[in-house]
Amino acid sequence: MHPKIRTLPALMAAALAAGGLAHSGAAFAAESAAGANELESLRAEVRALKERLDSLASNAAAAAPAAHNTAAQAPVAAAPQNAPTAGALHSNVGGMDITLGGYVQLNAIRDTGPNVAAAGDRDFFFVPDISLPGSATYGQKGKTFLSARTSRLFVSASKPSDYGPIKAHIEGDFFTSDGGESQANSAHFRLRHAYGAVGNWMFGQYWSTFIDTSSMPDVMDFGGPTGQVFVRQPQVRYTKQFDHGQSLALALENSNNDSVANAHTSLPDFVARYQLTGAWGHVSLAGVLRRISSDDGFGGKVNRTATGLSLAGSFNLWKGDSLAYQINGGRGIGRYMSDAGGETAVLAGSHILFQPAYGAYVSYQHQWWDSPLRSALVLGRTWFDNNALRQDANYAAAATNRRLSTIHANLIWTPVKGTDVGLEYIYGKREVDSGRSGVAHRVLLGVITSF
Repeated sequence: MHPKIRTLPALMAAALAAGGLAHSGAAFAAESAAGANELESLRAEVRALKERLDSLASNAAAAAPAAHNTAAQAPVAAAPQNAPTAGALHSNVGGMDITLGGYVQLNAIRDTGPNVAAAGDRDFFFVPDISLPGSATYGQKGKTFLSARTSRLFVSASKPSDYGPIKAHIEGDFFTSDGGESQANSAHFRLRHAYGAVGNWMFGQYWSTFIDTSSMPDVMDFGGPTGQVFVRQPQVRYTKQFDHGQSLALALENSNNDSVANAHTSLPDFVARYQLTGAWGHVSLAGVLRRISSDDGFGGKVNRTATGLSLAGSFNLWKGDSLAYQINGGRGIGRYMSDAGGETAVLAGSHILFQPAYGAYVSYQHQWWDSPLRSALVLGRTWFDNNALRQDANYAAAATNRRLSTIHANLIWTPVKGTDVGLEYIYGKREVDSGRSGVAHRVLLGVITSF
């Protein structure tokens, strides 16, 4: 907060209090009872004015966009702290602060190697779909295309209450596979986040509590590195803040049985996250419990509990540099892993067999001197244990991923506040159970203008 904003409420309060005392002194000489009443009224006015000025000062601080730092230094909050983007529109209507913002993004993409993904998913580097030698699409190299489908829009509203801050947030983008490129290049608006929060409670759709969003790397690619936890879903979350930068979040989240045959949802997923934040960075540990249910085909039901763990965090280094990481894994963790393809388990007779999956990435972010240039180098990997899948009649070694790897390296320039121009190289490798592997390369030039 600017020093002038911070001291303004105190100066106004002092001035009004002084005026109130002088006036009440004159009134006391005339009539002490009336003077006492007037003094109390003036004090009430001073308190109300001070509270209003404090609110305005807080809004002014929030309106200033934070410096770009993927290792955000804030504990897990009940209401996600979406910092307004540069140039966002702010208004106060009836005591409610309303923010409208987002960004426009244009990506120019050049694939120098084999196909990375189907046409509907080509805006992000989807490693599980890299073409393999001998496939019909392996020789389709040298594709170039432009896209603005990742552009985003959000509206937020907040106001104080006796139960703590009340907040509502709706956000979406245009990252859908509908629409053609022959003429209009249209795309439908897609829901990303829609949640409300009161005090320590948050309800609605947002990033899963299993995700440490503060450790997400600074890349231009919409998909990011392999090995990460990545899922948005409806949930009810309770967050408690403790002393010394500690927080604990507990949530019940939407359940989905992924690829299990004859699956049905019986219980929501339970997720817990503990986070410790300090000047050095942060560290978090999260766990998820899932109830996987299926009909066994003989009139009975099969149930089994799947588990997953995530260790993530960041370290603040020197001169704006930082190191961020995630280490994730579990038996039946399934769709919580971004590149797992929804694979969780298979139904073998009357038994559910889990597919273990593990992933990790490390990201180093560097600030180039005091210039508006920054870079990130991100290494990611995902491993699958496919023993369970081999029990499935539909198992095919030639199409079942065993290991995925990615490298992201970029240079991002911020010529003016709210605008990023980034050049990024992406490498990906896909290995399947049969021993075959495919490699892909991508160069991405992106421009993001926030509002």
